[in-house]
Amino acid sequence: MAYGQTQSWDSLVDRFFDQANFHFHPSAETSAGFHRYDAMLEDFSLNSIRREALALQRFEREYVTFRHRS
Repeated sequence: MAYGQTQSWDSLVDRFFDQANFHFHPSAETSAGFHRYDAMLEDFSLNSIRREALALQRFEREYVTFRHRS
């Protein structure tokens, strides 16, 4: 991976954890040593699950696009 691609990959991974993983799984974020969501618990409502699914689909598309550019 070239330097620019590494930066893009790192950015994609950071955004994934920030917007699609830890946002919906605050306990995992705390376990990983980050403390932005310490006061929150997982929201297992249907609306939250739908928003998480949409976020995961968006990152899946970004990953596929990234992989094809590499």
